[in-house]
Amino acid sequence: MRLWTHESHAAACALYAREGWRRGPRCPVHNYGQDLVEVRWDKDLAEIALPD
Repeated sequence: MRLWTHESHAAACALYAREGWRRGPRCPVHNYGQDLVEVRWDKDLAEIALPD
């Protein structure tokens, strides 16, 4: 599974890291009228526990 967020979203980045997501490449982008750094997060679906 893969998701993206901006590096400036510190709370989201901390949550993803705490939940076992691995930070992938970072890339400068221009979004929402601002220069930002986009961060990709990856997690193997086999690592996600499903409820019984």
